[in-house]
Amino acid sequence: MNLDIWAFVRVMVALEEQMNDKQASGEAPAALYQLWEQEWLEVDQQLAELADTDFGAYSEMMMSTQIALDLPDAHRATFEKTIKGLVSQLKQKRASSKDPEFQKDLKFEIEGLSALLRA
Repeated sequence: MNLDIWAFVRVMVALEEQMNDKQASGEAPAALYQLWEQEWLEVDQQLAELADTDFGAYSEMMMSTQIALDLPDAHRATFEKTIKGLVSQLKQKRASSKDPEFQKDLKFEIEGLSALLRA
C-alpha cells in the first residue's frame, strides 16, 4: 500500500497514542506500529531535519511524497479502525472550528484518509 507521508504521520501518531492509552491499549496497535516502526523512525528523522533546515522541502515531503508499506491482512482491521478514529476526530475538529482555512485543511485530510478505507 502507498500512503502519503502526511497520512503516515497521522496514523503512526495515532498508533502511539493508542499504545499509551491504558484503557484503549492492546496488542493490535502495538503490532501494527512495530511492523512500520523502522520506516516511521526514518521518516520522522527526515522530517525533523527538514523542519529545522528547509521548510519548503519539509512541506514538499509531507504533502507530495508517498511511502510504500506492507499491510498484511492480519493488520488491516487495526489500520481501518485507526483511520476511522482519525476521521472521526478530524470531523469533530472541523465542526467546531470557525476558521475557513482550517476547515478546508481538515476537509482535505478527512477526504484523504477516508479514501484509504476504500483502497
